[in-house]
Amino acid sequence: MLKRVLLGILLTYFSVGLAFAQSASISSGLSWLAANQNSDKSWGNSSSLTEQFISTAETLETFRVTGNTGMPFQEGLGWLNSQQLDSTDFAAKRLQIRAKSAFDVTVDINGLIALRNVIDGNWGLDDEYSNAILDTALALQPLKSANYTDLTAINPALAYLTGSQNLDGGWGFPSTGSGQADSNVYLTAIVSATLQQFPQMTTIATAVNKATIYLLAQQNADGGFGSPSSTAYETALAYTALVAVSTNQAALTSAANYLITSQSANGSWNDDPYSTALALKALYLSENKPSPPPPAPAGGKITGTVIDKITGQKVTGVAVVLDSNQLINTTTDAFGNFTLSDIPAGAQKVNFSLTGYAATSATATVVVDVTASLGIIPMTSAATTGTIAGTITDSTGKPLTGVAITITGAWSGSATTGADGTYSFTYVTPGTVTISAAKTGFQTVTATGSVYARTTLTFSPRMSATASQVTTGILVGRVVDSYWGVPMGHLPEEKGVRVIVPGLAEVPVEPEGLSRG
Repeated sequence: MLKRVLLGILLTYFSVGLAFAQSASISSGLSWLAANQNSDKSWGNSSSLTEQFISTAETLETFRVTGNTGMPFQEGLGWLNSQQLDSTDFAAKRLQIRAKSAFDVTVDINGLIALRNVIDGNWGLDDEYSNAILDTALALQPLKSANYTDLTAINPALAYLTGSQNLDGGWGFPSTGSGQADSNVYLTAIVSATLQQFPQMTTIATAVNKATIYLLAQQNADGGFGSPSSTAYETALAYTALVAVSTNQAALTSAANYLITSQSANGSWNDDPYSTALALKALYLSENKPSPPPPAPAGGKITGTVIDKITGQKVTGVAVVLDSNQLINTTTDAFGNFTLSDIPAGAQKVNFSLTGYAATSATATVVVDVTASLGIIPMTSAATTGTIAGTITDSTGKPLTGVAITITGAWSGSATTGADGTYSFTYVTPGTVTISAAKTGFQTVTATGSVYARTTLTFSPRMSATASQVTTGILVGRVVDSYWGVPMGHLPEEKGVRVIVPGLAEVPVEPEGLSRG
């Protein structure tokens, strides 16, 4: 019992001591920032890790968050307002400050929206911007702060960020030439903090959770974050991204303690306004924990199964996207199944797409807390070519190897049967073709047929060493729709389909398009 009391006293003492240290660090850091404002009222010096504009914006944001909006803040804001905006990060940072400072930000919002990439509606990846992921995240933060509500701009950007997340849960800058984007703490922290500002529908919540796991795994032994060694700015950004969503209090405390112990005697971090501002904001949040991310709005679910219309096989990897909000998306699993969550109530259209298939859509009526099933969704192959294939055998049914197969007509080609007597031609242009099978010692067999898109024309004759004496035989075939490749004869309106062989009687078409005569 005495041990428990002593342990409780020690923990209380440590907590009080840490809180006192945090408060002292914040106070001395704010004093350093105020004393190191440039003569033009900006912040930034030769020790800064970033540009003067960004250093000033981060300093002003820290002053605002901590409630210090006196003369240094007002003068710095005046400098910020006077600057020329020529990039997404500048426009975003200024809007972030102005949106929280009682300004009319209509012009600022319109300017930031105008900077979107015309190709995909996001920000970045052209001559004027540094990185699409970073610029998109930086643009979304102030738009949320300014209560911008046009989802035609917001949702595609959120979908882009969640869709760009690496398998390890992080985000990274693509390397020159390789196209790879190895995850890093800096970008992951910024994107996660951005996503946390928006309602946590399934896609966003999953991305934030994966990012949290990634960030915690990157914490160094000294409690900080950064590679190859901890830095104040990366630790501060990581802490800001973790404080509202992580339950790992030990990791958070260790990170805050790293910031406190790495502060210089003059109150700064490395004499850098940018690092100092970020560190102070993180320590302030450690004393004033922010609210958790907003919950997802009430909604329902949509489920279904995607199959190949011709073969009936389940189709995996199909992109399933809600038409009204592409942020709500998924892909079909190995069994063709999918589930979309957080769907607003009402009639909702769902789009399906996969390379090699014609895109399709289906509509369901969604009710809150209820699952609506679309049932089976057939997708038709978008192929415009067909296949010719078969197995060549001798008169006893034994496979023949080395048979020369020649195709002429609408499409030309040649091949030789393998040890199992088989052959195949893919990507065959639709149309009438003549097929011949020839092998020394056997009678050549020739036939004419038609190739249709998405279907297979089968040619599998038995070859005889002597001329055939048979004067009659059986003709077997299948009638299909020339566009869809679907067998005909099983629908009421197709009962009249007949096959006519010149000089012979008409042959009726059975269900599934089969004809025998």
